Amino acid sequence: MHHKTQGPVTAFTATRRQFTGLLCGSGLLTLTGCGGGGSAASTPSATPQITLAPQSASVAAGQAITLRVEASGSNLAYQWRRNGVALNGATSSSLQLTVTSTDDGARYTVLVSNSNGQAESTAAVLTVSPSGTISLLAGGLGGRSLLAGNGTQARLSVPVRVTVNKAGEMYMACWTVCGKVSAQGDVSFLGNFLGGYIPNDLACDSKGDLYASGLGHPIYKLVNGVFSPFVGQSGSGFLDGVGQSAQLNGPAALAFDTQDNLYIIDAGNHAIRKVSPAGVVSTLAGSPSNVTLTDGKGSAAGFANPSKLLVLNDGSLLVLDGASWRKILSDGSVSTLAGTVPAITAVTGVDTNALYALLGNSVVKLALDGSTVNLASSQSEYGYSDLAMASDGKLAVADGSNHMIHRIDPTTGQVSAWVGAAPKPGHVDGEGALARFADMGPSCVDQNGNVYVIDTLAKTLRKVTPSGSASTLFTDFPSDGGVAVDTSGHFYGVRNRAIIKVAPSGVQQVWAGQTGVLGYADGAGATASFARPMGLVFDAQGNLLVGDSPDQKTDGLSVYYTYTYGSTIRKITPAGVVSTVAGITGRVFSDSDLSSSTTPFPNRDVTFIRPAALAMDPDGRLWVLDQAGVRRIDAQGSTPVWLSREGGSSMAYAVGSSGAVYVARQNVISKLSADGTQTVLAGVNAPYHEGVQLGPLPGALAQVTSIACGAANVLYVGAENAVLRIQLN
Repeated sequence: MHHKTQGPVTAFTATRRQFTGLLCGSGLLTLTGCGGGGSAASTPSATPQITLAPQSASVAAGQAITLRVEASGSNLAYQWRRNGVALNGATSSSLQLTVTSTDDGARYTVLVSNSNGQAESTAAVLTVSPSGTISLLAGGLGGRSLLAGNGTQARLSVPVRVTVNKAGEMYMACWTVCGKVSAQGDVSFLGNFLGGYIPNDLACDSKGDLYASGLGHPIYKLVNGVFSPFVGQSGSGFLDGVGQSAQLNGPAALAFDTQDNLYIIDAGNHAIRKVSPAGVVSTLAGSPSNVTLTDGKGSAAGFANPSKLLVLNDGSLLVLDGASWRKILSDGSVSTLAGTVPAITAVTGVDTNALYALLGNSVVKLALDGSTVNLASSQSEYGYSDLAMASDGKLAVADGSNHMIHRIDPTTGQVSAWVGAAPKPGHVDGEGALARFADMGPSCVDQNGNVYVIDTLAKTLRKVTPSGSASTLFTDFPSDGGVAVDTSGHFYGVRNRAIIKVAPSGVQQVWAGQTGVLGYADGAGATASFARPMGLVFDAQGNLLVGDSPDQKTDGLSVYYTYTYGSTIRKITPAGVVSTVAGITGRVFSDSDLSSSTTPFPNRDVTFIRPAALAMDPDGRLWVLDQAGVRRIDAQGSTPVWLSREGGSSMAYAVGSSGAVYVARQNVISKLSADGTQTVLAGVNAPYHEGVQLGPLPGALAQVTSIACGAANVLYVGAENAVLRIQLN
């Protein structure tokens, strides 16, 4: 068993550059200065010199922050001032305060002195947003979602296709959703591509209108926000004509010339088709009857495996056919260029006829003879998925695995984020936005406002202070269920069907139940047994309440599960004695029992299938969230009262000190009233509003993985590999 002993938390010490990054990057709203040390050596006669002044910050009302100063010199004394007035007792190198609305615009300075003189720092100016905000406490924001916004504040979901029009506007296919990015980087979403298909290509004409292929056999045009057939019809075929009287067979690539003629690789017909601006379809070269690589004119030419198409300056075309470039003149004459082309994923060009392509995980400059020069490489496993050339000569590159669009300067190879933000998972301790989280599971808050979050995969317990300092409290933490902390600083988790107690030193002991033993028994310590303990919470008397889920199995042939034991709420006294508060003990039942419409399942109200979250209200009542919904049980364990019959594994919930019940479903946090009415407090339940958006409520949230209540009207939420602080109105 491994653990990390928790002593006094050591402050993270940042360099000046890192410190500036804390304030300017990723929406960090806490302020933690550099620790002592790192200053130049001084002599007793040195006059104090400020080496790092306290830093300005934007924070939310009610948030705790720490201001710090560094100075050289010996025997230093400190006096903090607010708007020029000395603060009583503020005589150390750091100042801790809980920000209020009256701090908006306040100027905090510190006077550093010794017997040789004094120096006053520049002012740290606080900008305080009103209550009712979402702020980043710790972690790195980014990842897969769909959220309109500007640049890296927007969220994308698997962008796989991109095209840029002459106005600098970019269209993208985020899997099956069509998105648009203005020249200024503002992201909006236009809806699903027709039929919910992923388009295999996009192109824009000189007017900026968008066309798409891959949604069946027609070519579609975006008109007033709706994709409508432009040419071709639902059935495949090979027929020239006007509009939908023409027939295509699997159009696979689109490219416009300067006169807005659209050229198409009609892959199923092994032909290159031309579409006039009026929608007249003609065949430029190739035919379904010639599927070999054959030079010639018009239908005499043959294409074996055409896949990529470019329009050159002079109006001629380049078609990648297998591993060869084929050149097509305006009269339909086809010739094969010398050289072998590598297996590229996508290709685009510029006015100088330079070609840029995706080769493996890299963006390369590609010559017609197949030689390449590497410009930029992706660090992700799957690499880039598409690229397009903008009118300014920059490349727009779709990074589907990181859910963002990059810009690449072909002259320098410099890669910059354009829209979306890559996920930032990890297991890194540090201040605020420098910390990294992953696989965030259940959480709890102690009496001092520290937040504890289980990393379910790494099986560690992470601690986040009110000022945003993240540390790893314990490794090898029991992580099979929830987490709770008592008033003496002992932690409780679940491992292999048993409740484990972890001392502040990290020493672990089995506190109740038996590891690896499936059963139901009340009693003291190891005489008790559980099925699948999940939710954990303490009541005011120091008893630990446990949601015991039944063991769930299927024979692999039936759609029904069998449930053994569990389905109860258990109580463990401070002495380790286990009893049952609610539920029917020692029972075996199945999904067919639960779902029967003709035979009502007996005692359904006291059957707890997946009691993943428990919470106590000020009146000593226990709230239980499981897959059936939210129920309340009084201290005597009477029949539960239903608050909501909406449940599921995608939910988390908490009860505040005032008794308010907060439920997180997917990307929305609501407050439940006594009659079950839900009032949305944070996040927006609407399309394209999924992804963390900091600032005033309701903001926006990604899928919430945990929720815990802090001080009055404060929620701590796990989402997007980060711990968020939500100050309610």
